[in-house]
Amino acid sequence: MSGHDGRGDQAAQAGQFEHSGPTAPTSPGTPAGQRATGAAPTGPATQPSAAEQQGSSGRGGRSGPDANAEPAHDPEVLQLAAKVFDLARHGDTDTLAAYVDAGVPANLTNDRGDSLVMLAAYHGQAAAVEALLRRGADPDRPNDRGQTPLAGAVFKGEDAIVRLLVQHGADPSTGSPSAIEAAQVFGRTDLLGLFTQE
Repeated sequence: MSGHDGRGDQAAQAGQFEHSGPTAPTSPGTPAGQRATGAAPTGPATQPSAAEQQGSSGRGGRSGPDANAEPAHDPEVLQLAAKVFDLARHGDTDTLAAYVDAGVPANLTNDRGDSLVMLAAYHGQAAAVEALLRRGADPDRPNDRGQTPLAGAVFKGEDAIVRLLVQHGADPSTGSPSAIEAAQVFGRTDLLGLFTQE
């Protein structure tokens, strides 16, 4: 035995879940997977990105439609997407659901791949997660770092959201690290039991 207690490994593995949150949003009018361009700051997950702030600050406004502007760069589209990401983060479920019902993709992602479900799950917004899942959002959609909403919910200790995602078909073995690996790191035998029941 080397006297290694595993705490360093646990901290390193836990660090895999830390992400700086959403940045430039994918526009509702762009094809799936295509993202808006913009600055990629490294702020906490609770802070809107520079691209989201630009969209909501009114800078870059136009007096009329620009036929040469790509939808992903349209300040009005960026502003709408930033608003929808904030709705997911803050759990304004009724308004978020209304936007999705009106045509905003349930799997909308930002330039880091964080989906609406990821943001809602990470911020403990169970009702928003459920509303998105009922509207066809993918419970397993990983972000660009390979993190899934389920693993993020395990990391944040959002047990109700973990159960909700599993009920909607989230795969605990998906992602890097997976929800199973996250539960092991944090000694969550109760969640490991839930994952093996499914």
